[in-house]
Amino acid sequence: MNIFHQWAGRLAWVPVAVLAAAMAALWIANPQTSYESPGLLLALNVVFTWLVSLSISFLAARSFLINRQPGLLMFGCGTLLWGLASMCAAALITATGNQTITVHNLGALGAALCHLCGFFWRGRLRQPGRWLAAGYSVVAAIVAFAVWAATTGHTPVFFVEGQGGTIVRQIVLGSAIGMFALASSLMLEINWRRPSAFLRWYGMGLTLLAAGLAGVMLQSVHGGLLGWTGRITQYLGGAYLFIAAAAAAREAGTWKISLAAFEEAWRRKELLPSFQNRQHLRFVLRYGSAVVAVALAFGLRQLITTRVGPGIPPYLMFAATGLIVALFSGFGPAMLALLLTDLVVAYWILPPAGQFYVESPADRLGMLIYSGVSLFFNTIVELYRRNRDKAAAYDRDVSTREIRERLATFAEATFEGIVESESGRILDCNEQFARMLGYSMEEMKGMDIARMIAPEDLAKVAANIRPGLESVIEHTALRKDGSRIVVEAHGRPIFPGSKRRHTAIRDITARKRAEEELRVASDKFLKAFHGNAAAMTISRIEDGRILDVNERWLELVGARRDEVIGKTAAEHGRWKNLEDRAAIMRKLQRDGTVRDQECTCLNKDGEEWVALFSAQTIVINGERVIISSAIDITARKRAEEELRRRMQELERANADLARFNRVAVGRELRMIELKKEVNDACRQAGQPVRYALEFERESQTEMAK
Repeated sequence: MNIFHQWAGRLAWVPVAVLAAAMAALWIANPQTSYESPGLLLALNVVFTWLVSLSISFLAARSFLINRQPGLLMFGCGTLLWGLASMCAAALITATGNQTITVHNLGALGAALCHLCGFFWRGRLRQPGRWLAAGYSVVAAIVAFAVWAATTGHTPVFFVEGQGGTIVRQIVLGSAIGMFALASSLMLEINWRRPSAFLRWYGMGLTLLAAGLAGVMLQSVHGGLLGWTGRITQYLGGAYLFIAAAAAAREAGTWKISLAAFEEAWRRKELLPSFQNRQHLRFVLRYGSAVVAVALAFGLRQLITTRVGPGIPPYLMFAATGLIVALFSGFGPAMLALLLTDLVVAYWILPPAGQFYVESPADRLGMLIYSGVSLFFNTIVELYRRNRDKAAAYDRDVSTREIRERLATFAEATFEGIVESESGRILDCNEQFARMLGYSMEEMKGMDIARMIAPEDLAKVAANIRPGLESVIEHTALRKDGSRIVVEAHGRPIFPGSKRRHTAIRDITARKRAEEELRVASDKFLKAFHGNAAAMTISRIEDGRILDVNERWLELVGARRDEVIGKTAAEHGRWKNLEDRAAIMRKLQRDGTVRDQECTCLNKDGEEWVALFSAQTIVINGERVIISSAIDITARKRAEEELRRRMQELERANADLARFNRVAVGRELRMIELKKEVNDACRQAGQPVRYALEFERESQTEMAK
């Protein structure tokens, strides 16, 4: 059965080539015979269009309700729009040909747009039932509006009998053909990477729809042989779409469509890399260069024609343009340049000018020959580009193999784990890494890296590991027995832009444990000496290099942590007097501890501050370290200085008061003596005393008692 499907898939391209050649021959011959049978056309549309669209829209709707993928909804809307528009166009065949063509062409444009949008609308939709009802209702409304506008004359003329399509029709059909072709190429590209019967048949069906639309776009007589060939091509495309729906049901084991292969290609950035890698500018420049090149070639031709007169071969200025675009921009832009060249030549250069209708069979044959030759050379250039890229890739692979061999030698000699990975899976590793996680090397190869990362660190690791970027990250790893270790992973791509990475992994569990012991010891030290408000450093006793600091110390010296770790305290301490530090270090080496030693330092602004310094040497994890702290006592020292100054002022005031007291009391005693002498003189003279002295009255009273 699988062999049958493989041969059927290969032979399915034969009708595409045959019908394309038939349409090219009929376009050159341009037969004017016309045959139109409304009954036959309606029957063919019912079988190959309406039933196919109903089947695919039903499967897409059923799958959308389960998976809630917007792409399935858009595929269903596209096929339903294509089927409804084709049926309505067949029903209008009894009216003027312009109405039929208008409804059909607008339906084809809408269907192509829906299919293309299905590739770029990602995610999951909530309330899929409402989305489904709204989407299919909008499709019915669009078809009804197109029928009303065409039958009431509200649309421009799409087709002129005997001349072909107008510029409006060519733009509409050209856009539909381009979108169908792009959607088809995307599906076939995914199928080439991840084979799927649904993608293969659906992609070929869209290719036939695009080819059939190209045939009806070139017709000049409604119902002619070229138009019927285009219709048959579209009907065959409908048959291929039905086969794709049946293949999808067979692959899934139930009646539904799966886009798993497409989502996987999108996730791996294999689908339109320019868009998925957000290189929109590069994409626009590539295809914009094709448009600019054709415009410049046409402008140059018009300039030469005005100078030397008519008679220049139609494709003279455009031949080199396509090769240049193919060489520098790629096959896609070259095909765009070829399409634009054919449109410009058909509309402005070949008679009758101002119409897309080419009158002369010789001119039509010349256009086909030019297009075929350009396609051939574009293919040759594209093959050259691919071979050049393959050669470059081969050289990179050779370099990669050499690097891998050297790395394998180094990896076995190092103490670190070395891993080579791609897209989240381990390709190779050394014995040290396998032993680190408790696996064998055979068990590690092909293993998903996510299995070795603790769940709480998965998001952090995914955010740091990106293609093309170097990253260093610490995280918790899971060993085979379920135990946990802390590792430091340093990864980088093997060459710029590569998805393959080399990562060196180191077990830092012991170091993290030592850091935790340092932190606990430093917390105890701070609480025992000055509390958590002190500035603290931890440094090695051998070379004085700092292992850790707290935020208060960083604030005082005005530095960042990464500027300090690994440097000596003398480089950032900013001591005012280095002799103070030397004295403290001598005492620390002699006694093993320093307690409440005052010293003067400079802060980040160069201002002095007084530190109350304490330090102690301890042994942690076999290493002698110094834990030191410094508390800012500048405010306290200033308060003490202020108190000392005020005490001195008070002492001076007391001395002045004593001197004043001595002077005042001596004068008072002298006055008392003088008054006493006057009183004694009065008594001797027999006169009454002149001054009544208090102590004399108290003395007389005591004597009287």
